[in-house]
Amino acid sequence: MNENDRKKELFANAMSNLTKNKLGISLDLLNEIIDTDSNDKLALLARGSVYLRMGNTINAISDFSRTLEIDSKHPKAYHLRGLAREMAGEDDEALKDFNLAID
Repeated sequence: MNENDRKKELFANAMSNLTKNKLGISLDLLNEIIDTDSNDKLALLARGSVYLRMGNTINAISDFSRTLEIDSKHPKAYHLRGLAREMAGEDDEALKDFNLAID
């Protein structure tokens, strides 16, 4: 199995575990992908979503911000970072992200 196929398999397993609310397993699988490719924006976005569901807004915001460094026009990353910032009590920053998500 080549590396790209391995990443696809890991990602599929991570998403499957996320839907089953097995956040720790999902996080481990996404970490494995990101450890081999720190610029995998899909894995970063998914890991940020796992962190958000875990209530870890600091790591969620970090992953969403990293996704936006890679792709500054990613509306879902702005939306999710806005949600994380809202949860963290950063209402003004959350509003900015929500506005960027719909632009």
